[in-house]
Amino acid sequence: SSSSSSSVMSQDADASCDDDDDDEMDGEDMDGEDNGDGGGCTQSGTIYHERPMEEMMDTPNHQQPNQDITNLAPTTHHSHPLIVQIAGHDPQTMSKAAKIILERTNLPQSAAKGCYHGPVAGIDVNCGCPQAIAKKGRYGAFLMEESEDLVCDIISTLRKDLPSNIGVSCKIRLPLQENKLQERICKLIDAGVDLISVHGRTLKENKTKVRECNWDAIAKVVQIAREHSRNPDFPIIANGGIEYSSDVDKCLMYTGASAVMSSEALLENPGIFQQSAMDDVDISPELLFQRQITYCHEYLDLCTLYPPLPGSLGKIGGSFNCIRAHVFKIIHRYLEEHPDLRERLGHPTHVTSIHGVRQLLYQLQERYRNVHDWSTLRSSNFRKSSWYRRHREAAITSRMSTRGQTVESELSGLSIEEKKDVIRQRLTKLKEQRLTLTNR
Repeated sequence: SSSSSSSVMSQDADASCDDDDDDEMDGEDMDGEDNGDGGGCTQSGTIYHERPMEEMMDTPNHQQPNQDITNLAPTTHHSHPLIVQIAGHDPQTMSKAAKIILERTNLPQSAAKGCYHGPVAGIDVNCGCPQAIAKKGRYGAFLMEESEDLVCDIISTLRKDLPSNIGVSCKIRLPLQENKLQERICKLIDAGVDLISVHGRTLKENKTKVRECNWDAIAKVVQIAREHSRNPDFPIIANGGIEYSSDVDKCLMYTGASAVMSSEALLENPGIFQQSAMDDVDISPELLFQRQITYCHEYLDLCTLYPPLPGSLGKIGGSFNCIRAHVFKIIHRYLEEHPDLRERLGHPTHVTSIHGVRQLLYQLQERYRNVHDWSTLRSSNFRKSSWYRRHREAAITSRMSTRGQTVESELSGLSIEEKKDVIRQRLTKLKEQRLTLTNR
C-alpha cells in the first residue's frame, strides 16, 4: 500500500457491487449508491483493484480448469500494487478463492518453484459494503456486524494459507455501537491483518441517510491500531469525506492515516489523486465540462482495451451496464440539464455500445458549444450539481471541506516524506498530551 497522498486503494472497481437487486438499469438505477466503495482508474494515479466474489466458486464456469474468472493475466496488467478484494462468509471458500487468483496470475517460472511472483500484492476482505446485495449474500458490513469472530477466522485463515509476500487486508466501517470500535480493531490485528481500510461511517449511514464522514473516529482507529500492534507505522487507510483533491492532505493531517481512499468522488472525478489536480471550485465551468468529457472518452478507450467482465453489473446488459453507469456518474451534472440525453443513456435498448456512448457525448458537446454565460447554468453550481452531492442537503456544508484549512496551509509545498514527518510529529504530540492528562 502506498502512503503517498496522491494514491488510493480503490474499492469495488468497475461498480461490481450492485446498487440494488434489479437486473435492468435505467437512468434512476445509474444514480444508485456506491457509498463507501470506490472506483479505480490507473491513468489517474490510483491503485488498480479487482473484486471477484465468493459466489463465483459456485458457478459452472469454475469447474472448467482453464476458465479465467479473474481477468488478471500477468502479462496484461502494468499497474502496481494490485489489491484483489474478495467477499464471502466461509473461511475455507475464501481461502480457496484467493489461491485460485494467485494460481492464475502467477508467473510460470515462479509457480514451478512453489513461490508467487505475479501482479497481485494483496488480498482484501470486503467488510464494508452496506448495500442490500451484501446483506443477501452475508458479507460486507453486514457480516462484520453479525460476527466479528467469523471475520477474524477468515483473516487468520487467509494469513495462514497465503504466501508471506501477499498482504491480507480488510475494509471496514465504523461499528453501529461506538464502544465496539477498539475491540473490533484489536481483534483484526490479533487475527493477522496487515492493513485496515476504514470508512468513517456506519452501516446505516449510506444512500439518502449518508452523513458527514467521522474523521475523529478514523483518527481513533489509527491510534488504537498502532498502540495495539506496537507498530507506529501500522498502515491505516482513511475512507470517506474526500470530495476534492485538497481534502486528501487535510484528511492525512487530521487523522494521521497512512493513505487516503476515495469512493464516490473518484467515480465522478477519476483524476482526484493526480499531483496536478485542481478542486472543481477552482476551475472555470467551461474547463470543468471539457475535463469531464475528456475523462469519458479516456474511460471508453480503456473499456475498449480492457472490457469489463460480463455480468459485472446485472444479468441484462451485463458488462455494458457497467460502462453506462460509470459514464453517467462522470457527466451527471450535465445530464441533469439535458434529461432527454439522460433518458437515452439510461434506456436498456437506446444506447447499447461504446460507439453509441461516444455519439451521445458528441451531441452533449455540441449543445454546450455556444454557451456564452456558463454562470447561468445549474451545472456551474459545483456543490448542488455534482453526483457526489446528490444525497446531501445543499444547505449543509461538509465538515471535511472546512475543518482542515489550517492543515492545508501547513502541508502546502511539502514533499510526501515531509508531510509524513509532520503527521508523525502531530501523533507524538497527541500521545504526550494524553499521557499528561492520564498522570494528573
